[in-house]
Amino acid sequence: MIFLDLARYRLSNQQIARPKHQNPSDVVAWMGGIQAQDYLGALWAIGLRLPKATEPEIERAAADRLIVRTWPMRGTLHWVAAADVRWMLKLLAPGVIASATARFLKYEIDTDTLRRCEKALIRSLQKGGQLTREEIFAVLSRSGVSVAGQRGYHILWRLAQEGLICFGSRRASNPLSFSSMNGCQRTGTRNGTKSWPSSLIVISSAMARQRFRILPGGLG
Repeated sequence: MIFLDLARYRLSNQQIARPKHQNPSDVVAWMGGIQAQDYLGALWAIGLRLPKATEPEIERAAADRLIVRTWPMRGTLHWVAAADVRWMLKLLAPGVIASATARFLKYEIDTDTLRRCEKALIRSLQKGGQLTREEIFAVLSRSGVSVAGQRGYHILWRLAQEGLICFGSRRASNPLSFSSMNGCQRTGTRNGTKSWPSSLIVISSAMARQRFRILPGGLG
């Protein structure tokens, strides 16, 4: 009987058996983080925990910057509440970055390279424009930064760990698109502490047919 009780408690605490939240941001905040490596599966993971949820409702929460898809834990993609993204990255990113030192050395990604990439992206996108991954790689290439092989991907991943980029909402013609954090001037509240990702470059899913937007600065 104890095993059935534990299963019921788990389903309840996971907000599957008796969901008590009414919107995507509350669900994500309750969970702390929801695995989001596969985009459609990530939408389902939230919708499963919401009564009568729809895909547009969940994507609207991402578009409104109430939930953020980025690499805060273990270097894999998760949904996190916007009010949590700053402290999570500050707490967890140093360890994730340190664990990838060999990869950065392999692809010759150093501080000077990252700062050059940041400046190039800010110049190109600070007005709120959008670029596909290939277009952003072209921007970096024109700035003298090689994105050959896996180097471009690892540059973007590192910038995400530094709090400069995160995945954004998809667009109708582009299921893997990028959108800006512009307009996120509201203040999120988490455990009584006000916080908000003040300025992020935002990426969308899986690194193929994607769009980017950027705002200067970072998490501060």
